[in-house]
Amino acid sequence: MSRQNFAHVAEQPMHSNVNLQDIGSRTSVPTSATIKRRINFDEPEGRLKGGAAAPTSAAETTRVQDETQVQDETVEVGSPSRKIRIWQKSLRYTKIGILLFCWLVIAFCLIGSHESETDAYMLTVTPGNATYYGIDAHSHENNLALTMTGAFKMSSFKLDPSSSQFEKDGTPFLGVTLRRTSKSTNKQVNDSLIQRYPIWGEKMDRVDLSTYDVLMENVDLDCDVYEYHIVFFTNVNESLGLEIHIRTTRFTKYLGTVLGIVLLVVIYILLIFDLVHRALAGIIACTLGIGIMGALHMKPDLTTILSWVHIDTILLIFGISIIMGIMAETGVQDYLAATGYELAYGHIWPMLNVLLVTAFTLAIFYNNVMIALFLTPICLRMSEVMVLSPIPVLICLIIATNVGSTLTPMGSLSNYLIANSPFLPSGNIGPPTFILHMLPATILAAAQSYVHLRVQFINSDKMRDTHTAEVSLKRQIRLWDKAATTVGDISLNEREYHKTVSARARALKKRLKRLGKMPEPRSDFREQLQKLRDHFDVQRKEFIIICCVSLTVVLLLFSLHLYTNLIHASVGWIAILAALLTLSLINLEGLERVISRIDWGTMLFICSLCILMNVLKELALMTSIGSGVGQYISSFDKDNALMVAIITILWLSALLTCILDNLPVADFMMQVIVTLSGDQNLPLNPLVWALALGCSLGGNGTLIGAMSNIACAGVANSHGISFTFIDYFKKQENIVSEPRNKKTVDCGSVVEKEVALDAKFACCQERRPSRYRY
Repeated sequence: MSRQNFAHVAEQPMHSNVNLQDIGSRTSVPTSATIKRRINFDEPEGRLKGGAAAPTSAAETTRVQDETQVQDETVEVGSPSRKIRIWQKSLRYTKIGILLFCWLVIAFCLIGSHESETDAYMLTVTPGNATYYGIDAHSHENNLALTMTGAFKMSSFKLDPSSSQFEKDGTPFLGVTLRRTSKSTNKQVNDSLIQRYPIWGEKMDRVDLSTYDVLMENVDLDCDVYEYHIVFFTNVNESLGLEIHIRTTRFTKYLGTVLGIVLLVVIYILLIFDLVHRALAGIIACTLGIGIMGALHMKPDLTTILSWVHIDTILLIFGISIIMGIMAETGVQDYLAATGYELAYGHIWPMLNVLLVTAFTLAIFYNNVMIALFLTPICLRMSEVMVLSPIPVLICLIIATNVGSTLTPMGSLSNYLIANSPFLPSGNIGPPTFILHMLPATILAAAQSYVHLRVQFINSDKMRDTHTAEVSLKRQIRLWDKAATTVGDISLNEREYHKTVSARARALKKRLKRLGKMPEPRSDFREQLQKLRDHFDVQRKEFIIICCVSLTVVLLLFSLHLYTNLIHASVGWIAILAALLTLSLINLEGLERVISRIDWGTMLFICSLCILMNVLKELALMTSIGSGVGQYISSFDKDNALMVAIITILWLSALLTCILDNLPVADFMMQVIVTLSGDQNLPLNPLVWALALGCSLGGNGTLIGAMSNIACAGVANSHGISFTFIDYFKKQENIVSEPRNKKTVDCGSVVEKEVALDAKFACCQERRPSRYRY
């Protein structure tokens, strides 16, 4: 069977002898660029997203239009009942009403609020004397927010800022209170409790600066009757320089925690019920969060909001997507899928064994986001060829990449952030040390995951796609609709193209409604599988060589960045350099095809997720969680504190990763464990390993648990496979939940055995101060 004839199978009418089960497994549905090439007859033949070639004859376009017209005239589908139509209308209007309500709330909050002032004031607190700073407050706001930057030490869960324990212990501190003075009698009264914060007692001009956020709640600010001053005093014999930001606000810690939970509920409702695209759900949630901050007089400026985006992740996905898009032009991913099917002799588990081992091994050396972008198209193609449901296969890929990336700092972005955290007192954690401590837990987690997968799918027919025809048609409809929406109707050619694509989409929708009402056509699946090798051939081998060279450069630069001090570029810039190298060597003319393969929706969703997580920090949700954990662990005696801390950090980081994402959880929990280590005099390294395991393995919990999960879902959706939050959760409930519990127990045992080794060189030393107060 020739390439063009093979690609034309998807265009055959419903009454032909081609089995619909074979359509999804033998062809790639044309994208918008492919269909446009059918009308622009002078354009040379190109590759589809999955690697198939596009037919370019003028007769093909005429045949598609004629076939569509015939189907539109002949197909008669019974209309749904009146109750179903009313129910569908009700659901549609309900969704529109919810989204409109969210828009009204966002618009009201954003339009009616101004950005918080960022003017900084400098002052010096002298020993033995109180320093007064006058403020102008508004009577309608009863809370005062103060941000102080200076020579502060790490915060503590043991010492309450409002207690007098600092004076009893002789701990160096800075005291802050709000004092009001009557304009008529000059009588001075403290309007808030005195809050104390630990500072360095000596050499304060040589320590790292850190920031404390102070919130004075329920203070009566009446500038008509009183004058208000913030009073600073200290018990050290050196002058203390401070940079302060003062603003009045409606924010309280309790209110911020409640609103943070509401934001999480909103985004999860949008994701679970699939009300909107996940990128739009993220934008709605983060914009609503910024609007809430504006209503509380905490609205950040645009520069601050952009600084919340994890730009390294965006650059990494962008750079690797360009390389993967160029590699798709060669058809090498289709070739690898056909090769895997041939080596597995058509059996499911030999194919999955190859997939799991490959994903696990590559995730050790490369970032798991990169592995997801590379292997997801191969998994989709193998699922089509073997008539499998792609969701379980993709979940197996996600589990393998997340478990494999646990071993090294370069394996995942959360591990990279933990190993290079500025809160580590002894500097960065080297890759040999990281691998040595994570190896036992990684082996146990991999073995347990594989055994449970084999038990779960001991009958491999569970992975078969029992609704292949329906799934194939739905996939084609999504891709043809996407192709119709990506082109305008300005010129005559574009208008004709848009009309043809829209007609094809309508015909497929009518064909979908007829499923089950006509006898199934005969199946010739086995005969067609013998011709896969002829169809999935490799083109432009020089492109493959260049892409492999670029990926080798990525691995080399990553290694030099982690193992030596020769490379100071971040992972995002390394990916951009590799993409520029690939484009420079290839000098591709049709760059638009490559750019069109970049999943902009996934990148937008990640940006919105990063902003949302920082909004939750500003609303004190993270602070409340950290304070609760710290006080819980601090309540145990010293003999049991280490065991309780390891188990708590392991479980809490895994659960928070399932709900939020492993990047913000790793950043936030690093501050918690450093503070715990200082309070309880615990060795820090066991807590670091527990956090790394929790963030990596917890990423298997939900679709947004890890960046690689989001990247995998984005690639699947761009190929027409609906991979939603609820789809992942339903399959994951049986595949991941039980082994995750066992992996947690096994990993906890491994960490406990390493405590004795860590205690020899991880005793608490002089620590860098924390940036945030809990």
